[in-house]
Amino acid sequence: PKTGSAFTTEAYRGAWIEEDFWFNFKNTAIVVFFTVVISLTFGTLGGYALARSGFRYAFWILMAALVFRAMPHITLVSGYLLWFFEWNVWGILPTTIIVLVAINQPFTLWMLHSFFKNIPKDMDESAMVDGCPRFQAFRIVIVPVMWPGVITTGLFSFLLAYNDFTVTVMLLSEENETIIPAINSFMGTTQVEGKVMYAVAAVVSATAPLFVLILFFQRQIVSGLTAGAVKGEAMKGSRPEQAVLSRDTDMSKTNETRAVIEGMVDGLNDHRIDDIGQFFAHSFRWMGNQGCGTKTGLQEFQDNWQRPFQAAFSDKTC
Repeated sequence: PKTGSAFTTEAYRGAWIEEDFWFNFKNTAIVVFFTVVISLTFGTLGGYALARSGFRYAFWILMAALVFRAMPHITLVSGYLLWFFEWNVWGILPTTIIVLVAINQPFTLWMLHSFFKNIPKDMDESAMVDGCPRFQAFRIVIVPVMWPGVITTGLFSFLLAYNDFTVTVMLLSEENETIIPAINSFMGTTQVEGKVMYAVAAVVSATAPLFVLILFFQRQIVSGLTAGAVKGEAMKGSRPEQAVLSRDTDMSKTNETRAVIEGMVDGLNDHRIDDIGQFFAHSFRWMGNQGCGTKTGLQEFQDNWQRPFQAAFSDKTC
């Protein structure tokens, strides 16, 4: 069909059926899926470890990752082409997946590290006080809270693998091409006549999944991009029960404070206001030792919590 003619699906049929563009799309789906899954798996584990690490080597690891990420892709790939030919791994999808993961990993590490830094350590510490091992606390408490950050980072990883041209055109044979090199081949060369309308149809087909993806995950993407914009702000879109878990278990770090909380509950049930006063006295000492640490903070706690609670229960009724 020519430009300006009536609407027709002939170009789509020619690209998808005659030129086997569906096969290129299948190769892209395989590459994107494994690249995103592997990148997020290592990125979440590595980002969490670096965010919770108190050693200086964490900073230098992040600096090395940043330098590696800033290098041009063609520089990273061209140095290994000879080895890929010698090992007979050139032209296949697994090689491309490994290279794309290596290129994308520094970015996911940096992104997820910044998200983990915005999550208070008290959350995983409270979970471990309640008996959770470190990995279980990470999986059950931390990951659901930072899920918008994972979605946002996963989207960027998806776009890197989905839109990549340099790596795929250098490492994949013609029968294993992904959609971007295939679209480029539709344009033709000085020796081969191109099929421009096939290329246009393929571009439209390749763009459609991106619109669907953005529409489906738009809330998580916005939450992930704005997380941490205000200091101390929790990630929006996270599970509300996780916030309740953090608030309820934050003051149960020691057996002493746990006993005080239990005494307060008993006091409320038995209408004993003296137990409430004892609770606040212990709370002030706990906050002064491990919490606010300043007289201003203690005064704020007293104004916002002690006096309203005592006023509310001054009639000895629950």
